[in-house]
Amino acid sequence: MGPQGVPVLAAALKRVDPEALERFLCVGDLVEHSRCLAYGPGVEPAIPTLRRLAGDLPECGAAIGSIGPAALPTLRWMVTDKNPIIRRGGVMGLEVLGPLAQEALPMLHRALADGDDAVCQAAIPALASVGPKAPKTAPALAGLLTGRTPEIAAAAAKAIIQLGPLARSALPNLRKQLADPDLRLTVARIIAYVTPEDASDAVSILAEFAVSEHGWTDSEVRTCLIFLGPRAAGAVPVLTAALKAPNLNQHVGEHCLELLLAVQPENPAAVKDFQRRLELPDPRDQLVAAEWLVRAGTPGDPARSALERLLIYPQRQTRIQAAGLLLRRAPHTQALAALRDMLQGQDNFSRRQAALQLAMGGLGDRGVLLELERALWSESYDDQELCAVLNALAGLGPRATPLEASIREHLYDLKAPVRSAACLALKRLADTPDTPDTANKP
Repeated sequence: MGPQGVPVLAAALKRVDPEALERFLCVGDLVEHSRCLAYGPGVEPAIPTLRRLAGDLPECGAAIGSIGPAALPTLRWMVTDKNPIIRRGGVMGLEVLGPLAQEALPMLHRALADGDDAVCQAAIPALASVGPKAPKTAPALAGLLTGRTPEIAAAAAKAIIQLGPLARSALPNLRKQLADPDLRLTVARIIAYVTPEDASDAVSILAEFAVSEHGWTDSEVRTCLIFLGPRAAGAVPVLTAALKAPNLNQHVGEHCLELLLAVQPENPAAVKDFQRRLELPDPRDQLVAAEWLVRAGTPGDPARSALERLLIYPQRQTRIQAAGLLLRRAPHTQALAALRDMLQGQDNFSRRQAALQLAMGGLGDRGVLLELERALWSESYDDQELCAVLNALAGLGPRATPLEASIREHLYDLKAPVRSAACLALKRLADTPDTPDTANKP
């Protein structure tokens, strides 16, 4: 939409009944339509209308933030409003603006102590987005780990993890909290992401929980140990001992072997088990096993023959995934030909999936970039799929420069993971965007 369409959309929004929107579950539609106002000059006429609607729909604050720097005065006013719904909308808008809202940092620190829990919780990711490098950000977030509600504490932990190494200033206090039985697991995860090269104290806590009765169902601990990889070598004795326990639960055993492969790719017991899984009759089981082996960088070619068999499997999506895994482990003529062939096909979804696998394999020619650009603007892609495309473009580095404009458009997306992925992709283009300095975390 160009500037000429702004008055039309603003007039339409004035006729919106917020209660009717909520009743008919159209809140998301309103926010999505307001995103049309976010790009290009001349968008200011929509701000008053969105501000009026924010009294009922705080999501409109995020839409205001997506308009860009021109929205900052309105958002600052909203953060000081008496209505907590409007305050929450203002905070959400500042999160979307990111470092462009540096002058509002004191307001966000005050919002952390807001009497309304929803405003406080919204201020947590906003503070991390606006001031990731500010010296007071990480300590302020760490102080909320003992928050007044579990939701606030969880939001604070997530925000610190997103900051990653930028939260090093909070490490002394975090390590003191490892002695708190109620916090030690959460703090151990945070330390692992903030300083992965020096997380031995955290690894021991994570490993002990991972092999506990309920630990194998905790995806956050599992993801954290996988993220650490060989840097979590201290977990090997704990995982190995758990495998020798009498009456070992099958699921716990499989869980321990997966973690062993992640932290010690050459572990004989883990490699042997995944080679066994490669022979299972279900191709989905074979793909999962092959992906674990490829991702861990297991020496040798234990997954190659199984993946080559799947290249002729009737199901198209299975062939695409198998070809992509083959390319990620090493150059492979047959896999490359299979993906190139699908890139020329008639099915839109298969073309884009083939392009994604080619990009993840390090190939970024014109045909691949064309399909990835189409994927960036596909209405059928959810946030997770969109992040996968942006992460693949990040992996291409400067070769993705032709898509810089399309990537930049997502810096003001309403969803934080998409904004972070777009930011990372632009950094890999040797650019310096005015957005949060965050790295993608699992």
